[in-house]
Amino acid sequence: MATVVLIALLPGVVRGSWAATDEAGLRQAFEAVEARVKRGLASTREVEALADYPLYPYLVYEGLTRGLGLADAPAIAAFLSDYADTPLATRLRSRWLRWLYGHGAWETFLEFFQPTGYTAMTCRHLHALAAAGHEDAALARAPEVWLAGQSQPDECDPVFDLMERRGQLTPERVWERIGLAMAAGRPSLASYLKGFLPRADQAGVELWITVRRRPETILEGHHFRGDEGRARDIVVYGIGRWARRSPLRAARAWLQVRDRHGFSAAERSAVARTLGLYLYRRHPYEALDWLARVLSDEADEQVQRARIMGHAKVGDWQGVLGWLGEGSDADEEDSGRWRYWRARALEATGEDEDSRGLYGEVARLRSFYGFLAADRLDVPYQLNHRTMEPAPEVAARVRDLPALTRIRELYALGRDLDARREWHHLRSRLEREELEALAAVAHEQGQHFHAILALGRSESWDYLDIRFPLPHRDVVMARAKAQDLDPAWVFAVARQESAFAPEARSPKGALGLMQLLPSTAEGMARRLKARAMSRDLFDVDNNIALGTAYLRGLMERFDGHAVLATAAYNAGPRRVRSWLPDEGPLAADIWVEDMPFAETRKYVKRVFSYTAIYQSFLGESPTRLSTRMPAVAPGGSAG
Repeated sequence: MATVVLIALLPGVVRGSWAATDEAGLRQAFEAVEARVKRGLASTREVEALADYPLYPYLVYEGLTRGLGLADAPAIAAFLSDYADTPLATRLRSRWLRWLYGHGAWETFLEFFQPTGYTAMTCRHLHALAAAGHEDAALARAPEVWLAGQSQPDECDPVFDLMERRGQLTPERVWERIGLAMAAGRPSLASYLKGFLPRADQAGVELWITVRRRPETILEGHHFRGDEGRARDIVVYGIGRWARRSPLRAARAWLQVRDRHGFSAAERSAVARTLGLYLYRRHPYEALDWLARVLSDEADEQVQRARIMGHAKVGDWQGVLGWLGEGSDADEEDSGRWRYWRARALEATGEDEDSRGLYGEVARLRSFYGFLAADRLDVPYQLNHRTMEPAPEVAARVRDLPALTRIRELYALGRDLDARREWHHLRSRLEREELEALAAVAHEQGQHFHAILALGRSESWDYLDIRFPLPHRDVVMARAKAQDLDPAWVFAVARQESAFAPEARSPKGALGLMQLLPSTAEGMARRLKARAMSRDLFDVDNNIALGTAYLRGLMERFDGHAVLATAAYNAGPRRVRSWLPDEGPLAADIWVEDMPFAETRKYVKRVFSYTAIYQSFLGESPTRLSTRMPAVAPGGSAG
């Protein structure tokens, strides 16, 4: 398209007044010029005619990246400075650094480099340092990329070659990485790494790999002559492998070998931790004995939870009190968690006054345990809602951000991915007050996903009308009614699954608002006799229809037990069945805190908390969580 044609597309274009022109014509002109820039046909005059259009930086980016060369360095530096507020700056820097690395322009690479957190780029940087004559600086940071339990990108090979050439790959350092590889379940990497060891040491790696396949090898003492430190590492590893298959046999094996090789207190504690956690699911009494042997400074959250909930599961509330400290936790999801369990233990041991005092503290919180504590006292839930009122100058400054204008144009052009990149980049650059104002703007625009993420980044938890919106309300209400489900529960599931992003796509392939796997969606579509629904899971109506059908199916499968159905929506029904108690019903609050998957524990707690909030926003009095959470029976029904 010649310049005269471009101008014909842009009647009334004057620099600085693009908004007064025909928006559709400008967008058409932008797309036409961008296509010409990508093909190398656009003149400077064509591009500059759109200098005041919000997406002008995208034209400059395409022009710069079409054919990179060292002569472009000044223009690229200018772009990175002028358009630092765009995600294009990050993308351009990455492409430019890859080009410079590939062409051996080491000094220029170092001039433009900024840390990214990506291993490949870190290794490019270290290689460039060494190639530019700064080997010592490269070697000082090289262990950071060497000490990894997985294979590193090819870009790291020159760095490792430098380490080997300069004598930095000592046997100790190689063994350290072999240990990381074995712990990460990568015996092939360990086998490769043994080539960096002296021949006399290589048999130890082969023994370690053998123990991975046959843990019982640790009982054959003749294999473990020589390096006692290495023998201890392999035996501790072998106990862990054995415990995965048969924790009781692994525990007996440890009793046979624990007096060999001079195991340290820390190593004995690590074995006790491994055995205790693997025994915990099916042998709680034995598990508690092992967990009690874990050193206090090595008792992480997983050990502490197993100790406390293990005693709660078997009804030993004095044991619960024994492991609970006086402190409180303040993270948003589990706010009040251990204070709640301390109150439960005090209540169970007859200390009613103390328990009610603790319940009262926790009941002031808007959280899963805050609501459960309120149930214990039969008092209303404290939602602690605040209304967003950004300072006028902050609100005005945020509304005038060029990024928001670019986002609007990108959506108008159907470039949702670029718009999402702009949102992400914008959030990363704002302070708390600005993020709150941004959340208000996004909420007004119906961009609920981005509003929720902005408040999450600013840790502003109390603006509930923004954090818990009611998009697609008519659809949710109708589909919930059709499946005889509580609409507040459906909203809570959708809020947790996608934060109301219709285009959401998980790493495991779940799609849309309610995050359905295509296979699940197909089954629900057959159930509804509407197979066409499963063909477009990004359609909100389809997705909600199929998601509510799946929730109904889970409720039927678990005899109407909402806790189990919620857990199954996240972890799958087969897995949830495997978590059911072996003997007798278990209180639902214990069962939830005792689930082995941290993700599913958090998921269930959030969905139940969100359900109470959504009931309030739908004009209902929140149903007591304790009413929704009957005891969990061995068969999965209410106990």
